[in-house]
Amino acid sequence: MKRTIFTLLCTIGALFISGCTALTPTEYPELTDGLAFEIHTQYDTYAPDAEVIHAVLYNGTDESLHFGADWSMEVLREDGWYALPFVENACWISIGYELMPGGSFPFEVHTNMLNKPLKEGTYRIIKKISGVPCAAEFTVAKDGMGGKDAPFGYAPLDSLPDNYTKTDAEADGVVIVEDLLINNMRLQNFFTYVSLSMPAQIRLGEMQEDGALILTDVLAEKKLGTWRIRVSVKDGGTVTTNYYSHFLFFNGDLAVGNTPTWSADLEEQTHFLLAENRRGDVRAVMEIWTHRNTADTYSAFWSPDGMKLVKLNGGKLDFALSYLYEDGGQSGSVEEITGVPGMKKITGAAWNGDSKTFMLICETNRKDMNGYVFYSAEENKVISYTSSFSMYGYDRDENGNIIIPE
Repeated sequence: MKRTIFTLLCTIGALFISGCTALTPTEYPELTDGLAFEIHTQYDTYAPDAEVIHAVLYNGTDESLHFGADWSMEVLREDGWYALPFVENACWISIGYELMPGGSFPFEVHTNMLNKPLKEGTYRIIKKISGVPCAAEFTVAKDGMGGKDAPFGYAPLDSLPDNYTKTDAEADGVVIVEDLLINNMRLQNFFTYVSLSMPAQIRLGEMQEDGALILTDVLAEKKLGTWRIRVSVKDGGTVTTNYYSHFLFFNGDLAVGNTPTWSADLEEQTHFLLAENRRGDVRAVMEIWTHRNTADTYSAFWSPDGMKLVKLNGGKLDFALSYLYEDGGQSGSVEEITGVPGMKKITGAAWNGDSKTFMLICETNRKDMNGYVFYSAEENKVISYTSSFSMYGYDRDENGNIIIPE
């Protein structure tokens, strides 16, 4: 079954809301209970400084639901619910959605649209679904999720003390990797959120024979229409970070990589997270993932800084090159390598350590040879090309830059 089953109906402009500062009594003093469609927030409790609240609408009816992008938020006082005011000229794109029976629709609530900050208490998000108001309640507390310092409940890896122990990790909700996983429901929740296109983070901890604890953070979020999976590993006092685009289930193992299926040619771009031969929980999360996700057929390669993306389009010599910017903007184009003799089809890619240039791996006219085309992401052009026997692959120097064996 697909993750979401919804249809974009129309785009007709923008819906503006006039700002004010006063709370107003709710328009919905009594909401209908027992609806076959419902809204849930990602977490039950959020921090006061949470900037985005992720929610999902489920359609448990046998009919299609219709709704827009707008929402409202209310706070509970002693005498009932009150609507929070919006900032001046808050607006949504005026758009219509149709959610099919059995489908789910994720959406975001941006708290900077509100004219009052969140404080500790009980709140609810309201959306009108086919003309019927539907609400999801949540609380706000200091130790809630979504805060700037620990948005997913985990302190930054580089802030953990050197004497951080397995006991500390268990208390912090780290999934301890042993014969039986500790805090294994955290792993299942992670894949449930990700399967609904919600950003999520999981922290894995694995004890070594010498008693050392290696911690691995996996942060998954949709960027540029593709999963950006940031994997950070803390081994002793060093934290290393790499980016991937796919979750892979290969021979019972759970890994992340850049291709939709396991590729031995790109093994150096794969990071293994769990192995089923020791942890049967891999099957449980695989079922969660495959239940809502259709297989991605593209290969996508993030730069080491996580701000640029090369996506192979399935064509012979074309690819998409996209950019993220610090201010939240993005851009991109479809490019084609031309004027490079002997190249038949792009089969893979790899970035240099500086995130400025990348290499396209190509089939050539010789079955035993790979072609390597180096491309500048800054100048948007081919800068060099070469070929080598495919059995040799490629290496990297100490700075992460690619070396093609002679």
